Amino acid sequence: MFDNINHSSFPSHRSLIKLKGSLTHYAVGSVNPLGKLPSFLGCEDVATAKNRTKKEAETMNLITSFSEKRRTKQWNYERRVLRSLSISDLRKDVHQHFMTTIYMDRVSNMYLEDFCVDVGIDAFLLGSEYGRFGYYGETAEITKERCIDDIDIYIEQASGQFLAWLGGSEADEERYKQMSETFVHQWWERGFNEGMRRYKMKLH
Repeated sequence: MFDNINHSSFPSHRSLIKLKGSLTHYAVGSVNPLGKLPSFLGCEDVATAKNRTKKEAETMNLITSFSEKRRTKQWNYERRVLRSLSISDLRKDVHQHFMTTIYMDRVSNMYLEDFCVDVGIDAFLLGSEYGRFGYYGETAEITKERCIDDIDIYIEQASGQFLAWLGGSEADEERYKQMSETFVHQWWERGFNEGMRRYKMKLH
């Protein structure tokens, strides 16, 4: 049954021992004097690997540099936009919107007022960022859908703080949410109008 097999096609015992020794030599990290891995392993040489690693590093540096420039540009834009925002007007609106309708102690009042001012600033900046869509013809309501997830987060943050500090019934929780929703949308729209104005005046 095995008479027709050509045994010469199989490597000799000595060849197998030699191949095994070569594999062991490279497996233990011995230095190849040619600077390459053996061709029978089908691997790239050391120079190619170093060049590839260098290119990958350059690509990562380029991406990092681009991200940093984008963040810097965003920060500069926000600083310019905030010059048009009156913090005293915002604080008065927070007081009128929340503090005159919800009874709370002095400490809670101070903390929640400051927290709502921060939320108002965030909503204003978010609206100003999307003002460019208004400049190109979109209404505030249509544009608002582009960032509705962020708006909802601000609403949840504000209402959640009132609930955490003051507690209350389900009716109170719903009232906190409605008040926060009105407040956030109001300051988003103010930011949207400011952003649109800046685009019209080429101040972006």
